[in-house]
Amino acid sequence: MPSEVYLKKGFPVNIKSANLKGTIYKRVVLSWPTGSSTVKRDLLFDCSIYGYKVNDGTPGYWYALEWVLPDKKDKDVDAMAFRYFCAASKNPWQLLTANLDDEEYFINNSAAYQLVSKKYGKMYTWVVVKIGQYGMTEALRLYLSCSAKKVGFYSLLDAAGDQDIELDEANPGSIGAGIISDICKG
Repeated sequence: MPSEVYLKKGFPVNIKSANLKGTIYKRVVLSWPTGSSTVKRDLLFDCSIYGYKVNDGTPGYWYALEWVLPDKKDKDVDAMAFRYFCAASKNPWQLLTANLDDEEYFINNSAAYQLVSKKYGKMYTWVVVKIGQYGMTEALRLYLSCSAKKVGFYSLLDAAGDQDIELDEANPGSIGAGIISDICKG
């Protein structure tokens, strides 16, 4: 972590996403000295979902974003800047469950929506991060159908576009069964 971080004059600024209707980014340009050189970062924060892009050329889709972790273990400059410039935003991460390896699954309530599938009926999907002892181990998409009592995890890239989603029945006592029980309530 650098001892000094500089904000470019005229920043932060709010800009509208060119490809995601309704998304407003808080753009900052930061720099800091490192040895005999300077690092410059152009970051676009989506404060509402605790995600950010690393430059204008990065798409704003969930699979391409960097995620600010819910437990504040991420101490890099990007995450610290996000927490500073998005301090007024409510943290959308909620602990969902943990597995036997002490990995915790956090669900992002702001990176969520509903969809309808011919096969499963009304479905819900969220961004989920799995955090282990050394930080985030995976960013996933969770799909859930309460009416079918089925659940599925996909990588963010594999879930892009919500195509070919297959859900599984949850084994008794599994993480999937716990998710169905907690979210579907019945």
